[in-house]
Amino acid sequence: MKIQIKNLSSENISNENGHWLAKKITMETIETGHKTILDIMQVKYDIPLNPGFFTTTFLETGRTK
Repeated sequence: MKIQIKNLSSENISNENGHWLAKKITMETIETGHKTILDIMQVKYDIPLNPGFFTTTFLETGRTK
């Protein structure tokens, strides 16, 4: 089993309306140099979420029942 070492970095961290947020998150695989970058453009807080999003079915299919 090969272990992959990864580096997570967070940038543009700010406190918006009492919520801390990193607006740019980068995950890099050290050995290959591959990067995944998440740029957060818009955020909404305290909105209700469908409980169906937190099920095994949703994780496997991307769909609620």
